[in-house]
Amino acid sequence: QRSSLKGSQPFLARSSLHIWRAHQEAMDMSLEDQFQGVAEFVRTWEEGKKAPADVLAKVYGLFKQATAGDAPDAAPEDKSKKANYESWLENKGMSKDEAMTKYMQLIEEKKKEYGVGGE
Repeated sequence: QRSSLKGSQPFLARSSLHIWRAHQEAMDMSLEDQFQGVAEFVRTWEEGKKAPADVLAKVYGLFKQATAGDAPDAAPEDKSKKANYESWLENKGMSKDEAMTKYMQLIEEKKKEYGVGGE
């Protein structure tokens, strides 16, 4: 009976190994790489585009803080861009790393709330 299991790896062990490898790959990615991956996901995330305007502005503000730093002092003349600008301005002084982290956390939270295509 023992020989029938010889050489076979239990499913749980294979699954655990797969999860561990995926975790290790994620840990090896830099914060910048993780951020870029999430930002790329957001560009094609249809469910996320249905979010309320205040959520979209918050996402925009964190993205701009992470990619461009502090918002300029002069508000845009285009009134339709006011909410996005104000959201960006709220992040003034936040470090790039903190903005990237908060952006990714917000997207993860909203993925759970709005869903992801195919789930």
